Amino acid sequence: MKKKETNQNYNFRDLSFNFPDYSLKLNRYIIPIKLKIENIKLLKYSELDLSYIQDEYLGFEFERYKEIKLMTDNLVHINTEDKLFNNFKQTFLQYHNLKSIDEVLEYLDIADMYSFNKSISSKIPFMIKIFRERLYNSLKLDIEPPHIKYEPKKDKPQNIKDYLQFTENYIFLQSLIEFSPQPFFSENNNKTPDEWSMREYETRLAYLTAKNRFESTENLWQMKSMDDK
Repeated sequence: MKKKETNQNYNFRDLSFNFPDYSLKLNRYIIPIKLKIENIKLLKYSELDLSYIQDEYLGFEFERYKEIKLMTDNLVHINTEDKLFNNFKQTFLQYHNLKSIDEVLEYLDIADMYSFNKSISSKIPFMIKIFRERLYNSLKLDIEPPHIKYEPKKDKPQNIKDYLQFTENYIFLQSLIEFSPQPFFSENNNKTPDEWSMREYETRLAYLTAKNRFESTENLWQMKSMDDK
């Protein structure tokens, strides 16, 4: 996490935003893309390692399956809301006479799916970067804590410090067990935590990180004040 001074003050509303709308030409379709931060999941199927597959045919089939699975996950980024076709009278689904967005898969080959997935995947890191910058700023995680010159009479041994270091999973579970598991963002309503969006997961981690940092700084100041007396 990069620490820097900033004059920008972001708030909860700023954690909802879109990538500028654009379109892709694939096969018979002009596909409008609306990439929303709430539709970005924590784990992408493309991150799975298939390098252990030795058989060339099986390797090809797994790569094909991977593109289809990733394309299925990425269909949520196709703009089916706005009327952009037929002189702004029809949505993408209406114009192509599709009952659901899943039917697109029947008309695209693997090369088309690869192009689509590559386009989406190239934008996601940029979206996550913006989200993290705004989230960290809103919780003051982009600012170094004040330096308090205090030397405890007895410092913890390194092995105890290492053991007490919170893991990411511990912090996330703490957010569920010790605090309300009710999602902060509407896209996660009626979903279990393993289905939550990336921003839900990271917001919880960042909040508890900030809380621990504030409390640690306050405790350090209190201990220094007592020693000074």
